[in-house]
Amino acid sequence: MSAAWALLRDVALFLFAVGGLAAPWLRAVRRWPEAERLPLALAAALLTGYGAAFAVYLSGVDWRWFWLAPLAALGFSRRTDWNLPSIHRALLAYAAVAVACLGWQATVSVYSGAAWQVDWWEHYDRAQFFLARWPRDTLFATVYPLPARPPLVNLWAAALLGGSGGAYFNYQVFLTLLSTLVVFPLWALARRLGATGPRWLVPALLASPLLVQNATFPWTKLVAAFFVLVAWLQLTARDDPGGRLTAAALALAGGMLAHYSASPWIVALGLAWLGTRPPGAPARQLPLAFAGAALVLFSWLGWSLATYGAATTFTQNTTLALAPALPPAQRLAVAATNLAHTVAPFSFGPVEPWLVAQASALGRARDFWFILYQTRAVGMCGLGGAVVLAWLASRRREAPTRRFAWIAIPVAVVLGTAVHTQPDAFGLAHIALQPLALLGLAWIAGSVATLPRWLRTLWAAGLAFDFAAGIALHFGVQSGWLDRALRGPLAPEVLWSAYTRAAQVSWHDKQALHLTFLSDLGAPPLAAALLAAAAALALLHWRREMTFPAPSPTA
Repeated sequence: MSAAWALLRDVALFLFAVGGLAAPWLRAVRRWPEAERLPLALAAALLTGYGAAFAVYLSGVDWRWFWLAPLAALGFSRRTDWNLPSIHRALLAYAAVAVACLGWQATVSVYSGAAWQVDWWEHYDRAQFFLARWPRDTLFATVYPLPARPPLVNLWAAALLGGSGGAYFNYQVFLTLLSTLVVFPLWALARRLGATGPRWLVPALLASPLLVQNATFPWTKLVAAFFVLVAWLQLTARDDPGGRLTAAALALAGGMLAHYSASPWIVALGLAWLGTRPPGAPARQLPLAFAGAALVLFSWLGWSLATYGAATTFTQNTTLALAPALPPAQRLAVAATNLAHTVAPFSFGPVEPWLVAQASALGRARDFWFILYQTRAVGMCGLGGAVVLAWLASRRREAPTRRFAWIAIPVAVVLGTAVHTQPDAFGLAHIALQPLALLGLAWIAGSVATLPRWLRTLWAAGLAFDFAAGIALHFGVQSGWLDRALRGPLAPEVLWSAYTRAAQVSWHDKQALHLTFLSDLGAPPLAAALLAAAAALALLHWRREMTFPAPSPTA
């Protein structure tokens, strides 16, 4: 099968599954503001699809039964629910970002970057666990039992792989499309937060190393960020059509089912809501919100407890399973040191040599910027973005949103680093702080018109540098194209031996597991075509946004 045909088929399957399940929910949330309906409907669709996939797995029936769910959902939808200008514009923004990320995905020959390894195939194995119904005592990456990670994204991948060939390149496509769903709450947030709305959101995202690198490394963090941002969108709104608190609680439960890194945000957003709720504001939604979230979480935790027991369910997750046995004082010291590494732009402690040692000058340069953009909070919004955020934070903002952020953000930063129990000299921003960085990108993109000219120029220059150092260099290395351009034809084992041990492990894992990447099917023509299409879609989105008046911020 040609790469183009495989890609088109997988995209069609994804759109049918997610779009079909979202369709009836669009009508259910029609009381919400127009711009917020699609993120809410998609969050509901992901939870519905998770439930349908889990039911198929537990029942033992063929995975083709999953497709009855989106088919039935389409029968309850109305075509007019999709016919809204804001939905069309948000879909166009998503198309531009998703196609660009698929283009970069089509270049990847070996996943690399600092110490990143293993996760890219561990999650594929977890999808295969559900798809092929592997033995329940299977250990993933030879270490983790199934409950070590939550299953929402893995179950979705299993269902989608059941409708395709089930190969690794199909998995790459589906995970990229799932990860880039985060564009939808970002579009709504950019519209709400800034004077210019989402006009500059797509360029900001296409030049964001944080977003592009995480959307193409096939794991589950951006899906968790999607749910967290949907919850933020609900809790920071001024109006309440009657169910915002419940919607936020269900979204946070969905985030926990995608990745346990959403747990700090449950505490952070809960405290911020309590701290900014107007005196006397009704709290009658609390029982329903709590019950709904508990029911969603118990669908997984209850089965895990019954199948694996409490010890495995609660102590064998990826945070606790590898936690060193330290007294409380040393645990606090580790948490404080990790926090300092995360918020500082540099490492001030020793780094294990094997993590960064490599012969390649390209690799050293790539890893320097990779670490800054991924693991250090100061680089997560880009170099120019950090300056813009500092400027925006110094301006006077409306009190409710400002108070909410001043409570939620410090709590999320502290807890988001504390949940990692091992010392890490690189920093941990990529673990739980991705929603915060993406929120910052939405705020920047929506505020471009309010920036002084010198700051707009600095931001634009920063975008260009971020793209060159964090995206072009990164994928030039992962594809091997830069090496071959500079050094001529090289055998793969020679090429990857010049990089870090993590890159070498990824290369050997790919060979040992006999995995075919999207890049193995037809790069670079496929990658070039996708990136060109993404550029055209981005331009079309920008022109469409320019024809609409800028919204007035509502929160």
